[in-house]
Amino acid sequence: MTPLPRKDAKVGHYIRSLRRQRRMTIDALAKTTGLTKSYLSRVERGLKAPSIATILKIANALNAQVSHLFGEKLTDSFISITRRSERKRITPGPRSPDSAYEIIMHSDATRSMESFLIYPGCMTEGQEVAEHDGEEMMFVLCGRIEVMFPDKPIRLDAGDCIYLQAHLRHNIRKIGRGQSQVLIVVAKSPRPRRGGRA
Repeated sequence: MTPLPRKDAKVGHYIRSLRRQRRMTIDALAKTTGLTKSYLSRVERGLKAPSIATILKIANALNAQVSHLFGEKLTDSFISITRRSERKRITPGPRSPDSAYEIIMHSDATRSMESFLIYPGCMTEGQEVAEHDGEEMMFVLCGRIEVMFPDKPIRLDAGDCIYLQAHLRHNIRKIGRGQSQVLIVVAKSPRPRRGGRA
C-alpha cells in the first residue's frame, strides 16, 4: 500500500501525543497493533510515513478516530477548557467555616492531573487531613499560608511554591486576617503498564 506523503509526517507527533494521553507505552502499542517498536518509534519521530493500513491499526489501538491522528478536532481530544463561569465555590462545612475551594479541572481516564483554587481558613480542631496518592504542587496566589505536616509546619508567602509527595499527611491554613488563595495541582500516580515507559 502506498505510504502517506511526507507533508503528512506530522502524524507521528499526534500519534505520540495521543498515545501518551492514553498512558500507553510504545511497547503496548506495538503489541496491540502487531507492529514493531522500532517501526512505531520511527513513525512517531517523523522518520517513516505510515501506510493507510498502519494508520487504521494505530487509530483502532488508541481508540481514536483517524482524523485525530492528523491533528483534526484537536480541542476535543487534547485540550480541555473550564470557563470561570462554570466553576462552583464549595465550602467544606462547620469544621472549617471560613474556608472554601473551587474545582478548576477534574481528572479522568485521559487526564492525570486535577487542579483547584483553595481559599484556606483558620484550622479548627478535627479538621480533615489530606493524604492521597500522587504528587501535589501548591502555589500561593495571595496572602500567607502554613502547610502543616506531622513533624513541622512550613510557612509560605504570595509567590511561593511547594511540591510534595501527596502520601504525606498534610493540611493548610491561612495566616493573618486577610484572605489567602492557593492554586493546587494534583498529579495522580500513573497506572503501571507492561513493557516499561517510553
